[in-house]
Amino acid sequence: MVPATLPGASFTDTALTAGYLRRLGYGDEKAAQLAGAKALGSPVMDFKEIVTELVGRHVMRVPFENFDLCADPSKFHEAIMCRIANPREIVRRLAFGVGGGTCFDLSPAFAWLLTQLGAKARLVMACDATADGYSSTANRLVVIADNPGQGSLLTDVCAPEPCRTAVDLSGESSDALATYDVVSSGEAEPAGFVSLLRRRRAAGSIPFSFETTVCAPEQGEAPKEEELAAWTPVYAFCPEQDLASGADEIKTALAAISNPASTLAKQRLFSLAMPNGFVVLTDAVMRQVSDGNTVHEEAVSDADAWTSCLDKILSQLYEDPPMDAVFYSKRGGGRDRSPDGTPIHNFRRSEANITASEQMQKAYQSQEGASQRSKHLGSTEASSLAVGGAGAGGGLGLNKPGFGPKVHHFSGSGQRCRTINISDDIPNAWAQIMDDQDPIGWMLCEYQDDGKTLDLKSKGGGGLASFKASLGDAIAWGGFRCYAVDRRGGVDCKRIKLVFVQYRPDSAPAMKKAKQSSHKGDVKDVLTGAHLDITVENPGELDEQELITKMQDATGAHKPNGYEFEAGVFLEADFYGTGIGKECKNENSKN
Repeated sequence: MVPATLPGASFTDTALTAGYLRRLGYGDEKAAQLAGAKALGSPVMDFKEIVTELVGRHVMRVPFENFDLCADPSKFHEAIMCRIANPREIVRRLAFGVGGGTCFDLSPAFAWLLTQLGAKARLVMACDATADGYSSTANRLVVIADNPGQGSLLTDVCAPEPCRTAVDLSGESSDALATYDVVSSGEAEPAGFVSLLRRRRAAGSIPFSFETTVCAPEQGEAPKEEELAAWTPVYAFCPEQDLASGADEIKTALAAISNPASTLAKQRLFSLAMPNGFVVLTDAVMRQVSDGNTVHEEAVSDADAWTSCLDKILSQLYEDPPMDAVFYSKRGGGRDRSPDGTPIHNFRRSEANITASEQMQKAYQSQEGASQRSKHLGSTEASSLAVGGAGAGGGLGLNKPGFGPKVHHFSGSGQRCRTINISDDIPNAWAQIMDDQDPIGWMLCEYQDDGKTLDLKSKGGGGLASFKASLGDAIAWGGFRCYAVDRRGGVDCKRIKLVFVQYRPDSAPAMKKAKQSSHKGDVKDVLTGAHLDITVENPGELDEQELITKMQDATGAHKPNGYEFEAGVFLEADFYGTGIGKECKNENSKN
């Protein structure tokens, strides 16, 4: 059931992180894995590769838009300061809505995400470069992400024309459309802004423009060859800053852009990056640029035309999501839940939970209405077909994809009637186990006497040993948390692993065991995101070495060299024979 209003929902940081990652286009299980992995804090993961992946997804899924600012500049300053003080609220708006925001929304949210994934993230003010030098006051909020072993990266997910890559603070960084470099801003620097981000465009890159001149697609012009070779300044910034939410620098910048006479407050702007270009919508024009050409451009004549253009952009956005990252597994199906037991995916994109501006709500309603009106266009009712070939949909439609009764896999998830009642305490306990900051590490559920309701029997701290001790003579479901450990050099990198357990003791009646199996799909809809699914008949089958073998079989090419089933107790699992810790043969650490 979808809650009537989003603000009533309560999420752990891990669950909210997973919701944010879903907005960026990650699948359910992959989002859950990333949310619990803290990969950006690992010295062995490629820090820049992961951050660049997040930046690229963000700029192509979450738009830069200033609708709130244009609607009422006088209230914008106060509203933003309230949101920055609690970035989780900004994240919730983004994760479960369709809107975006300015840098004062998107940068604090992205910094929060990077922190949840294990990085140190700092808010930094910047001054945009202009034809005459720099803006008179700092007007842009960006993020610097730090990894102690791999350096610092500049990230900007909220510019009208954003970098699609994380930028090294030393050396060049490139995306499909440009190369970026950070250099000294020189004598012309604004006071305290000692570094300058500059850009050199690649072939097939057209500069972002607000201009309202409407031309035919073939008239779009990319920069000339001599222009491509030139470096142009983007903005100056102070790489050492680490601004608090209430910093005077942020207040001053907000006051400047909240002035009704400011460029950003004068007209509505919606901008979204595309793989090889961008799409922009203003009060006067919609323009789509790709591969160095203006492929679509139309004038916006009135409010209805503007809403129609926004509807087109949003439709394209959700019909063509970005591709999945290649460096994470491609399994899918797991679904996080909020502590109240509601699946997080149920909060996505419904009219009841859109928390963006009024314009975004109107566009969403228009999009949904068009979808319903066109749903049956071009379709033919199967009952009217008397003849035809044997191909897909031919004959009487017997070969049409989806024809026939819908089949639910016993362990799959979907919208269907439950065969058993599940206590609200169960998803809450599982959310605690998924959160590696919570001391609760295991849980066990048993049936009531009537066999129709599943209750939480016990939960607790500790690991596998405590879970085994809780098993009795009754049929039960449960799970526990353990850790995959990479011990290389003097560094331990831990990743959370969740084990789902179906317990059916030898002494249990055969009929009860059969009924229990039919409930597995419902239970897995609640205990989601497990990395290993096992069935045991006695506690002795939960042997550490057997579990390690199954966990290694379930991993991809990168296999950890140990596991922890109890805090601080490391069990070796050297799959590739490369050694453990300081003896690891492929370890580059000098420790």
